[in-house]
Amino acid sequence: MRIFYNSITRLIIIKNTKITMEKKIYLLYSLCLITYVGYSQKINTENFIDSVVFWKEDVEKNTIIKTDPKQYLSFQKQINVFENSILSNPLKLDDTEIPVVFTLITEKDIQNSGARDILEILEQVPGFQGSTLDGNIRTIGVRGLYGGDNKILFLVDGHSLNETSFGIAVMTGRIPISLIEKIEIVRGSSLPRISGYSPLATISVKTKAGDHKNGFKASVQQEFSPDFFKKIADMSVGNVFSNGVNLFLSTGISQGNISNKVFLFRNDSISSNYARNSQYENVFISAHASYKGIGIKYLFEGYSIGTDPAATLYKKNNRYLGGHYIGAEHTISKENHKIHSFVYFKAATPLNNGSNKQDQISYKTHLGVDWLFTAFKKIGGNIGVDGVILTQNYIQTDTFFNSTKKNTLTNNNIGIYSQFSYKTKITNIFVGTRLDINTFTGVSYAPQVSFTKKYNNIHYKLLFSKTYNLLPIYIIDNTDLSMNDKNTEDFVSGELEIGYNYKNKLYINANIFYIDAHKIWDINNTEKYFRTKIPSTTGIESFISYTHRYFSVEGSYSFYYKFSEDNASLFTINESLNPNYKNKYLAYAPHKITLNTHIKAHNILNFFIQSRFYSERAYFLYPFSTDIKTYPSTLLLNGGIHLENLPLKNITIRMGVNNFLDTEFRYGVPNRSTPYDSPIPGRTYFFEIVYKISSD
Repeated sequence: MRIFYNSITRLIIIKNTKITMEKKIYLLYSLCLITYVGYSQKINTENFIDSVVFWKEDVEKNTIIKTDPKQYLSFQKQINVFENSILSNPLKLDDTEIPVVFTLITEKDIQNSGARDILEILEQVPGFQGSTLDGNIRTIGVRGLYGGDNKILFLVDGHSLNETSFGIAVMTGRIPISLIEKIEIVRGSSLPRISGYSPLATISVKTKAGDHKNGFKASVQQEFSPDFFKKIADMSVGNVFSNGVNLFLSTGISQGNISNKVFLFRNDSISSNYARNSQYENVFISAHASYKGIGIKYLFEGYSIGTDPAATLYKKNNRYLGGHYIGAEHTISKENHKIHSFVYFKAATPLNNGSNKQDQISYKTHLGVDWLFTAFKKIGGNIGVDGVILTQNYIQTDTFFNSTKKNTLTNNNIGIYSQFSYKTKITNIFVGTRLDINTFTGVSYAPQVSFTKKYNNIHYKLLFSKTYNLLPIYIIDNTDLSMNDKNTEDFVSGELEIGYNYKNKLYINANIFYIDAHKIWDINNTEKYFRTKIPSTTGIESFISYTHRYFSVEGSYSFYYKFSEDNASLFTINESLNPNYKNKYLAYAPHKITLNTHIKAHNILNFFIQSRFYSERAYFLYPFSTDIKTYPSTLLLNGGIHLENLPLKNITIRMGVNNFLDTEFRYGVPNRSTPYDSPIPGRTYFFEIVYKISSD
């Protein structure tokens, strides 16, 4: 049975039903009653749907199961479960059949996990591990590879938050997680529409302003321990008006420091007062308006790191990453095709080490047109063109870039992409390609071939792709321009995913991957970029979850191993500096295990326990020496309680302990040009209270 809800006529159409006559009569009577009451009383029909039991046909088993009627209240979500998603899915396939390694994290998942910031959320995803850049800059890596230089694309409501100097997705103190509606994550091979901008992974965050919500939500979060603090206050509000106008707003203010532990240079010298040196603050605003397929998005960040005036280490290198982001979209949807046009513009301050925290500014425009279509119910297509115009300049006219000695640098790119899919009884076939023409790297070409299928409870994905990245300004400025080879950094990968789903209670998934990297840029002692060898990486990512009425358990295991013809195993350091360097790892642990448990002890009381284990990691002391040292194996344990359905209606409370074992854990640096690691705080205590009113 297919049920469509039309917000204009308030009618529900039922067809292709194979249920008993008794149930048909009951359904028709209920629908007529809803329609009559809704029109005669001139009130929202949705308020009456809750009292009706809908029946949905399970197409695969030809049985009738009870279904939550609210899932049918959005016509577009019924047409495509990935509407407003980073994924192009014209055939409306299940997420187990789309040609990417995909993870969806919902608001409920975040709540049950006990995570307190976006980096902690990502650390629970197989393959992801945090790292640092220059001490107080936290970022992310995946599968043992560094995520800087635009290798990981970080989106918030469609806006790219990668800073433009180094292409880094800064994770420290960004979006308050209570404002997050969902996070879509693609690891490894991406779709052609984004493969030129995210060779290793794509992280797309949708805030509550980004989805259709009627109501208001506000929260306050406090985390504290000796010499450590974190304060967050945020709110979101939205409304869908009867004339079709949608307005949404999310805003948050956060302030805190990264750690209260002692900061160590790589030569083991001590820098005290890291609590002050790692202080940050951020103001976040996201606003959306839409009407009949036309949407306007605005995002503002006033983001500073090293804000404490008593700081010593970063007092002169105060970092400011604030900026304005504006986007506009227009979507035309028909029965068999959809045309989506967009333009995103940002004016932001990139990461830099200048004495003036705002001495640079970058302007980036990303625009394009995307066409999705289907034919004969078996063929799907996605064709599009997009372009990026990037300009970065110094505000001070007497300041110039290092190598080019110019006040302004530009990097423009135009891309054409396509993907075609064919659905058969045996397998789904996907063939895609992307062609980019760049002012710096020239012409780049990325083909992709994938095979997927779901058989009852088992699915598989076999993915082959080539991807590359849009080089950041710092590499363009510092590259040896006498080189003839100025092509992109290329990644050729193959992946096999196999999953099993038992009655939506037990889910098991395993993914084997291989990534071969080519033409990676490295930096030498004279601060010039040049081509260097990088090892290939291979490994396995596995995930298991079990859901019961009173508890849920999720666990993951990730392993990677780096190798190459000359056995160089680390990412960016020339192994000739030390022969003992071979077969070692840098910054990222080769083994990572996560385990999350959520227990519903009562209608009001919930417990959550989060644990992460990292195996021993090696790090390099360059440039101070050529010695190799190690971080020992580490266990991190967080836990707490979540109170809901309280006598005080619309209020939920969460509290707990982070790093309960008071473990010493440090994020390493996967880039040899910055010899500083970053410790996490010791044992801290957190408290969050949320007030929510919603008519959804």
